[in-house]
Amino acid sequence: MKKVIKIKLLKDFELLFKMLDIEQEQFFQYYLDRISLPRLMSVHPEDPEGLLTDFFLKNTPVEDTKETQEYIEKKAKGKYHHAMMTIVGTELEQPECEEQLRVEVKKWRDEYVMLRKKLKEKGRPIKIINYGN
Repeated sequence: MKKVIKIKLLKDFELLFKMLDIEQEQFFQYYLDRISLPRLMSVHPEDPEGLLTDFFLKNTPVEDTKETQEYIEKKAKGKYHHAMMTIVGTELEQPECEEQLRVEVKKWRDEYVMLRKKLKEKGRPIKIINYGN
């Protein structure tokens, strides 16, 4: 899927691109291609500790209430997490493991999105926080 977005890069960030002689598009595409929940769980050899996806998950500026986060974690551990850990526990080669995890994520993705939507409607806010300089 291609999508055009506009972002404002700070001068310090642009300076790094110039110093390292890296095209901005190449830099962003490199990281975007590697952020993946199935890749994280399948221990992809290119990122065996899942640092890229973990960084995304821990630093995406989405704020849930503590109650919302606990509810979602409880729901995920019961139904979703068990199914995914079963796949991870098999002796599949990494590419097949990653693909089966991707199929599993697609099974519950819509339910997960609806759960978050319902929680938001019930007054459990999920909001994007803008960290400006």
